[in-house]
Amino acid sequence: MFENVMDKKLVFKGALAKFAKAPNTIVLHHSGASADQSVEQIHNYHIGKGWLGIGYNVLVDKNGVVYWGRGIDYVGAQCKGYNEISVGICAIGDMEHNQMPDAQKKSIIKLIKEIKEYYPSITKIVGHKELSATDCPGKNYPLTEIKEAKEVVPVQATVNGPVKVTYDFKALQKLLFTDPKQIDNIPGPITLKHCPTIRKDSLGDIVVWVQNRLKYLGFDCNGVDGIFGADTKGAVKEFQKASGLEDDGIVGQKTWAKLLGL
Repeated sequence: MFENVMDKKLVFKGALAKFAKAPNTIVLHHSGASADQSVEQIHNYHIGKGWLGIGYNVLVDKNGVVYWGRGIDYVGAQCKGYNEISVGICAIGDMEHNQMPDAQKKSIIKLIKEIKEYYPSITKIVGHKELSATDCPGKNYPLTEIKEAKEVVPVQATVNGPVKVTYDFKALQKLLFTDPKQIDNIPGPITLKHCPTIRKDSLGDIVVWVQNRLKYLGFDCNGVDGIFGADTKGAVKEFQKASGLEDDGIVGQKTWAKLLGL
């Protein structure tokens, strides 16, 4: 749950309040600005309004990458009168004038499912405009489609209980293991242990897998060619920064762990 959410390590201007009781509503927003706007820019804009920092609990960019705002456990500043009972999800972009990219929509649907699992108390999903006098989340926001969507995630049984499969990790495991029993699509500590360190000038299928994974997570390597060049190193460094790691551009065990969602 929430294994691929990026933490930008935002610094707030004071202590955030935890929910006193579990929220019962998800409120859907758009940022109402450029789809290229960063989480940090939104954070600084909200600070400029005199807030503690970014008001949304979670944000999703145009590529479907999910970021923590205030986080899942803290009261937001995203829907006046409802903050203490709701989780706010912001789609970065202007859905009043533009259509929502498919990757962004799919990530929001998946995120809603995970939030509802985390908070079984949630019974309502609403657009901001259903609670306040606003156009948010925009006339082109696919409210009905997202409210009615059923995101299906396959489940595999393990000795430790069911594990949700949210990405195809078999391609990586086929590069690491010869024993078919180890190719189970479950990226646990055994898979992590066998991941090799790769860096600039590394070549081959393992680089292809990393490039594809970075692309999936919204970090562009400028192509998938199996060559760990300057663009791939740059994408790795950006991923490391977003994950709170040292941005050395080397895919070692700590970076592998984040790529695997561990």
